[in-house]
Amino acid sequence: MPPLPDAAKENTPEGAEAFIRYYFDVANGLYMDPKPGLIPGISDQDCVACQRTETTIRDLSLSNSHARTEPFVITSMERIGGGAPGVQRFNMVAHAPANATVSQDGSESNLGDEATLQGIGAAIWDGNQWKLYDLALEPR
Repeated sequence: MPPLPDAAKENTPEGAEAFIRYYFDVANGLYMDPKPGLIPGISDQDCVACQRTETTIRDLSLSNSHARTEPFVITSMERIGGGAPGVQRFNMVAHAPANATVSQDGSESNLGDEATLQGIGAAIWDGNQWKLYDLALEPR
C-alpha cells in the first residue's frame, strides 16, 4: 500500500480531497495486485461501496486474477456542503477505461466497458485520520 501523503493527514477539506484521491490510488493498485484486507483499514465500516471493492479484490485474489489496467481515474472533484459532522462531500467525475480480468493463464474476461462516472464521494474524519465514508458514482 502506498504511504499516505502528508496532505491527506490534515483535518481540512483539502486533506479530505487528498485522502479520497489516495483511496482511489490504493484501490487501483489492489485491482492490479489483489491483496484482500487493506480496504477496511481506510474506509468507514458502513461504506457499502468500500465493502463491494473489498469483495471484488478478494474474489480476484481467490481466482489468481487481476485487472488488466487501473479501473478508475479521478478527473475532477468539487467540494460541496451538507453531510454529517466531520464529513467532507465532493461532486466527483471519474473515467473508467475499458477493462478486463486477467487470469493466471493469461486469458481475459470483460471487467467493464469504458465509462464516465459521476456522483458524490465523501470522507469522514474519525478523530485521527480520514476514512472513505461513501461513494456513489454512476455512469452518466
